[in-house]
Amino acid sequence: MAGSKDMVTGGQSDLDLDSLSRYISKKLANTAWYPATDDHSVFWSANKYPNGQSNPTYLVRCQDGKTGRDLGRWVLRRQPFGILLPSAHAVDREYMFQLALGTKQVPVPRVLALCEDRKVIGSSFYLMEVVDGPIYKDPRLPQCDAERRTRVYRELARALAGLHSVDASRLDGIPRGRAKTRKAGGASYGLRTLRRWRKQYLASCRAVREEPLENMMFLAEHLERTAPEGRAADRECVLHGDFRLDNLVCDPHTDEVRAILDWELATVGTADQGLADVAYCCLAYYLPPTVLAIQTLTKFSDETGGIALDVPEGVPSIRDFLACYLSHRKDCESSMVAEGADELVRSPRWRWFVQLALFRVAAILAGVGSRAKAGNASAANAGLVGSVGVVSGVIDTAIDLIEVSDCREGSSKFEVLKHKCRVFCARVGRIEPELVKRASTDQRWSPHPSIDKLKSLAKRTGLWNAFLTPDLCELARSALEKAGVRMDEQQWSRLLGPMLSNRQYAELAEMMGRYPHAPEVFNCSAPDTGNMEVLARHGTPEQCKRWLLPLLEGDIRSCFAMTEPDVASSDATNIASTVSWEGDRVLVSGKKWWITGAMHPKCEVCLFLGREASSSPQGARSSPKSAQHGNHTIVVLPMKSQGLRVVRPLDVFGTQDPPHGHAEVHFDSVAVPAKGSVIFGRGRGFEVAQSRLGPGRLHHCARAIGVAERALEMAFARAASRVAFGAPIARKGGFLRDLALRRTELDQSRLLVHAAAEMLDEEEAKRGGAPPTRSRRVRMCLAQAKVVVPRACLAAVDFAMQVHGAAGVSMQETVLPHLWAALRTLRIADGPDDVHLGTISKLEARTQLSKL
Repeated sequence: MAGSKDMVTGGQSDLDLDSLSRYISKKLANTAWYPATDDHSVFWSANKYPNGQSNPTYLVRCQDGKTGRDLGRWVLRRQPFGILLPSAHAVDREYMFQLALGTKQVPVPRVLALCEDRKVIGSSFYLMEVVDGPIYKDPRLPQCDAERRTRVYRELARALAGLHSVDASRLDGIPRGRAKTRKAGGASYGLRTLRRWRKQYLASCRAVREEPLENMMFLAEHLERTAPEGRAADRECVLHGDFRLDNLVCDPHTDEVRAILDWELATVGTADQGLADVAYCCLAYYLPPTVLAIQTLTKFSDETGGIALDVPEGVPSIRDFLACYLSHRKDCESSMVAEGADELVRSPRWRWFVQLALFRVAAILAGVGSRAKAGNASAANAGLVGSVGVVSGVIDTAIDLIEVSDCREGSSKFEVLKHKCRVFCARVGRIEPELVKRASTDQRWSPHPSIDKLKSLAKRTGLWNAFLTPDLCELARSALEKAGVRMDEQQWSRLLGPMLSNRQYAELAEMMGRYPHAPEVFNCSAPDTGNMEVLARHGTPEQCKRWLLPLLEGDIRSCFAMTEPDVASSDATNIASTVSWEGDRVLVSGKKWWITGAMHPKCEVCLFLGREASSSPQGARSSPKSAQHGNHTIVVLPMKSQGLRVVRPLDVFGTQDPPHGHAEVHFDSVAVPAKGSVIFGRGRGFEVAQSRLGPGRLHHCARAIGVAERALEMAFARAASRVAFGAPIARKGGFLRDLALRRTELDQSRLLVHAAAEMLDEEEAKRGGAPPTRSRRVRMCLAQAKVVVPRACLAAVDFAMQVHGAAGVSMQETVLPHLWAALRTLRIADGPDDVHLGTISKLEARTQLSKL
């Protein structure tokens, strides 16, 4: 099994060497595998290999007592001592597979004897020959040059292909398990493997009385729903079940595989299920670098925060490894070799088997963590190896591989999107320190290159423009098609996103809110979302083609100019900036400030809200209410228009929020053509603005809850790690009381946001494209959310800052001050609290009056 290059542990053996030596002497007598010892005093030893812990494995030696010369060497592999689960640790199974495969030129150690008499050493075991040669445990092969790395991986692929090329139906004596049920429509090997490890995982959770991880159970359900259909007509194939580089003994000179080890999980399946072995063999290309128990070929990308390959020269790509494997499969057609690898690596079938392999590793690691918590782990670092963070990271890697197109009818597309959104937002979180650092440099007004790269990746997730509801998608597509835009269905789907309801998007917005830069990555950041809604609902086909299309594609940014420095702009009738008409031109004049997004270098269009010059603020206030709200017009202005000046960036609690920023902008008689520059007609500006602000307020509230959830996690982590007055802060009554209050407030806030979102959905369905915010009950719920949610979330961040002490108020140390500033601003942005409280009181008074 191993030679001098594979270390064995020393110390006293846990085997009965006297009994074992008598068994070997009797069983192997008169064979080439047992030495003549008549004239020698002999010494027997059994040293345990550090690997092979499931079925403990030993190097048994018979040595000359005088010279120490080896007279005989064998590898012994036994069942663990004690009570075993049914069918587990079946050494007889290993023995029979190796015995049968040894006749088919598959490189396996020659088996010599199977002993099922527990009286010999206390458990069943079998003996096999020692196969000398290196066992490579690090997939990077640091001890090899590039040429040899390529050769090792070529031999790895060739050995696996050779195994899968054997027709298992012609092997005598191998255990077939459920192979026959497969022909009658039974579960495939892949599904059996999934169910086995799900059962194991749930058992490990019950052992320590913990709830299963949500992402773990989601992946199990997804794999169950999307399992590739087995090909019952395929021939039978031997599946190793644990095929990987460190289960091979190689020739020290040619690197040809001399022995495939560890047949405990071997079984028989159809040839198409051989991908399970191939995917498991390729895990090093997929596993996150946080996994401590297994060497990987990955690292976290500094640019995108995702998992990137870190492959030394000579180690093949996944595509090249698969091509080599296919080229050596005897049952592969020649045409599959040239194109098969490219097609295979992009196929749902391959993704499914990789996800299955990752699920299995996560279940194994969770078992290690469970044993560590129970106090019976064999390794000192078992708690780290099987920690929740490591297990969850492996599962999230599998989820990241899921494509929306993999979902079958009846499976929950939204559940997939939720988990993919969470995983992708974590990428943004990994590079957040670098993004924050850039905000204090001279380059702060230019977008970080990572943002554009993340946007490109986000478009492939199915989450691009996720804020667009079905009615908005229909309106946008109709307008663009009228303007002559032509796309196929796949292009429309990628452009317009998953078409979620407001209720569904609220959950995604909460996840995005955890990281300030995440909404932009999905093209879901304000003020662009509101401006896109305005253009989709009220823009002409020409306006949609010129401005909405590039906004939807993420090629440009936009701003909305409403707030003014000289008046209380929360009362829109106070707006003093003017819109006047001169022939075929529209002239815009006035001063605006706190115009979010105007500083961004990609900001190319401004939606300007102004009062018709023929009216005055004083006259508007004395007019009937219907007339007051009919004096405003929204004009579309290119940011490069003559007379439009971005005067300065404005700070928020000392920060300027680059690169989008908040600007003071002056409009000095900006002239644009009257045709095609006005949104929805003259005097309709207030109506348009209200339709824009309703969903936008809800998006802000949902993101705020994500901010608060992150703050609570930070608060608890800090409290658990800090000791004050003899105990961790997390155990103090005051902390626990405040934690309970913050949790209650956040859950109440979430329910309010979800209720408002459901009302929006109901009204959109009733009104068929008309703005849903006209409904009284929708206005009430939106106003309530806008008052309650920012306050509750602000309290959560303030709580986290207090727990962090001095570090909590430093932008150099934590993100909390930035989160606090954003939430405090939200109590003013999109209408201050008092305005919304006024709306609530008026609507409630009307309701109560109607009862009198």
